[in-house]
Amino acid sequence: MKKILILFTALILLCGNTHAQTLKKKYPRPLGNTGKVKIRVNDKTRSYYTLDATDPAIILVSGPGTLRVISRGTVSSGDKGKTNYTISYSVDGTEFIKKRFTRIPRSKQAHFLTDDAGDVAAMRDFEIDLGRGDHSSRFLTYDADDEVALRYIFIPRKAERRSWLSYNPESVECPVTLVSRENTTTYYRFSSEKPLVVVARGPAELRIMTRIENHYHMKGRINYRLQVTENGKTVNTYLLNSRRSEVTSYLDDPTLVPGIACEFIIDVPQGKHIYQIAPLDKDKGSVLGRILIPEKDIEKK
Repeated sequence: MKKILILFTALILLCGNTHAQTLKKKYPRPLGNTGKVKIRVNDKTRSYYTLDATDPAIILVSGPGTLRVISRGTVSSGDKGKTNYTISYSVDGTEFIKKRFTRIPRSKQAHFLTDDAGDVAAMRDFEIDLGRGDHSSRFLTYDADDEVALRYIFIPRKAERRSWLSYNPESVECPVTLVSRENTTTYYRFSSEKPLVVVARGPAELRIMTRIENHYHMKGRINYRLQVTENGKTVNTYLLNSRRSEVTSYLDDPTLVPGIACEFIIDVPQGKHIYQIAPLDKDKGSVLGRILIPEKDIEKK
């Protein structure tokens, strides 16, 4: 009996550790033409990434979770010991939001590792809540003269468990059958010329799963962009990142390799709405898409 109790306790601890590892913090590095600076905070060295006014730093993460953005400005000798700066950010192609910080003093605990970089301003931070799915966040300085560097921490949280059902698109160019671990799934091929069209009645959620189509000679990760319009108006632009799937294949086409699935959520407001999803990259070819809807919303269509 004692051995069984010890084994049961060990299994609980193992499951707890596995869960903790799954939800551990991540420190994403930005895409884009961004420089890196080292800042010493007390006895630890941190990597920060500089911002530009025109070329955004792009952070890719998979939610749900919270993206914490830690900022550090530069205080020069002529700033009377304080500095101001504004950060602009956009999530999934929405309008930019401004975060303005004023009268920030020099930090007493932090300094640049290079002596000629000036003095480090005190830390200022803010958080961005991200729902389920893959997200791209863009960051810029609002003023070209602002010297700002950012550090990013993503704190994931467990997604709410739901029962999802397949939902057919309104227009279909070509159904494609994929095989993964002896299970088959139907996706639909779409392109910029023939987008994926979905008609839904809200309030509801649409879970959009996409896979970029790869040839065997493709290697590494591939970025691709998808634009979502609602009743003819652009509402989101998603930058997604994928690589060749090792476990999924085409049932009838051995010349292509599907990418790992990326996903995003469309929140459908009250009433009937028409959505179009189309790739923006002419050189990336076609994309495969699959639509899911929560079982509780299926009757609304």
